[in-house]
Amino acid sequence: MKNDILDYPVPENNLKEKAKNFFILLIFFCFVCETLFVVEIWRVGNKDILGGVIKSILILSSLFVFYFGFSWVKWIITPSLILLSIACFLGAAEQSSVLMLFIGIYYLYLAFLLPISKRLKFLDRKSNV
Repeated sequence: MKNDILDYPVPENNLKEKAKNFFILLIFFCFVCETLFVVEIWRVGNKDILGGVIKSILILSSLFVFYFGFSWVKWIITPSLILLSIACFLGAAEQSSVLMLFIGIYYLYLAFLLPISKRLKFLDRKSNV
């Protein structure tokens, strides 16, 4: 006898909602990391707050563009996040900043999550997954 609950297909709308909720959580953590990045630049860096804010706006706006279904953005933001994480690792080593190290780890996690996550493929406008 089959178990009807296990064989019931999950509606695609439910998967899209889960993908959107997951991505909103990622954007929230990215916003927190960007805020901490600007504070860390002000505290131990060269006090270039404007540059940190502009970088934060560019990253968050490109993530919002990805959220609205434009999947080509992930191929622009992924190398940018990898380079940014390397810069954070170098800054963490130079300044002995644990916070900058954690921010770099999150950037690296986000950079590898965007192109390979199966859950985020449901955000694509042309998704037939």
